Amino acid sequence: MLRELADVVDRERRKARLSSKTGPQLITFVKEGEQGTKQADSQSLLHESKSWDMRVDLDKRLVFPDVVHTNLRPDMVLSFQHPKRIIIVELTVPWEERTDEAYERKMAKYQELAEACSKKGCKTWVFPVEVGCRGFYAQSLTRMLRAVGIRGRSCQSAAQAIGKAAEGCPVGSGYVVVTWNASHRRGVVPDQHCCTSMQRVHRVINV
Repeated sequence: MLRELADVVDRERRKARLSSKTGPQLITFVKEGEQGTKQADSQSLLHESKSWDMRVDLDKRLVFPDVVHTNLRPDMVLSFQHPKRIIIVELTVPWEERTDEAYERKMAKYQELAEACSKKGCKTWVFPVEVGCRGFYAQSLTRMLRAVGIRGRSCQSAAQAIGKAAEGCPVGSGYVVVTWNASHRRGVVPDQHCCTSMQRVHRVINV
């Protein structure tokens, strides 16, 4: 499921890079007394810079950008050097009724890191994202997608695809409840905690 989210963001990142190249600029004239419409791209974080570095904690261990030292491993980090910008994304798969709690916990977890980056002159955004283990996504997902420029039907389609990926993850193949293991088959109810990394889940399941 993290790969699905990463693919969606990466496509928008590449699109932003192409649209940021120098080219003809369109000027919209507004009649006197009318209010102009602000272009959507001006509200996209990815359009603030032309070339974002993107790192995802999937095939290899994610190393946080060389801004501050940290042992934290977000699921996804986008960074840019000039001007200094960092976007931190942490994906969590809780039970649907615990999405708010998961959001607050992850926001608190990365608050200190965000402040440390800011002290180094790096503007930082933190996006905890929750997708329920039964496929229902929280507003935090669409909020993050809109922030990077994915809006309208594209945002809805992407969120649905990510939710479907969460719902379709069988035990042992990806994002599942951390305490779900062989003992669950013997009638042990899994604890209502959540997982944030596919690699960490595999280690728990194989115990």
